[in-house]
Amino acid sequence: MAGLWMSVCMLLFGGFASANESSDVVARATIPTGPEAAFAVLSGLEGHRAIWPANCATDWEMGNKTRGPGAAATLRWVPGPMRRKLTGVLVRLDSPSVRADGARLQGRVDLDHEGRKGFTMTWTLIPTAAGTTDVEVHTWINPPPFPARRAYSRKVQPEWQACHERAIQNLADLASRGGSPGGP
Repeated sequence: MAGLWMSVCMLLFGGFASANESSDVVARATIPTGPEAAFAVLSGLEGHRAIWPANCATDWEMGNKTRGPGAAATLRWVPGPMRRKLTGVLVRLDSPSVRADGARLQGRVDLDHEGRKGFTMTWTLIPTAAGTTDVEVHTWINPPPFPARRAYSRKVQPEWQACHERAIQNLADLASRGGSPGGP
């Protein structure tokens, strides 16, 4: 009987996701502006709302504080078939800086999504010698349980990867125009 159940699951879910498959989503790109301009966009939730495509994140409801640590918004993440309404809070903002010896230090922004189905999204901004910025956005997410894990890795994760890549492109466009939605 167990063999029949396994066969049915393999047909329905296209196999099992490997235990070694990461459920995280990571996108990287180099943008043509310095990290300070990108940080100005990411240090406020209006900036996040501006860079995430509507088919990825929607229904933004801003809290009383929209910039800096503690800023919060409720939003709905909708990549592929995933639907999660969560409260996102800016919990870490490390501004890119220059040390006394002239070395440039990377910036980091963490957006923590609260709750049982929450996750953390980390933006890393690394200055380059050419005056551009290497950007990485990494979403740390726990994999869904069986049997949804395979559907996640085949349907949601690729859509979410595309969302992350478009968000970086939109960040590049907004930062290069000097945009900082929601004030200074």
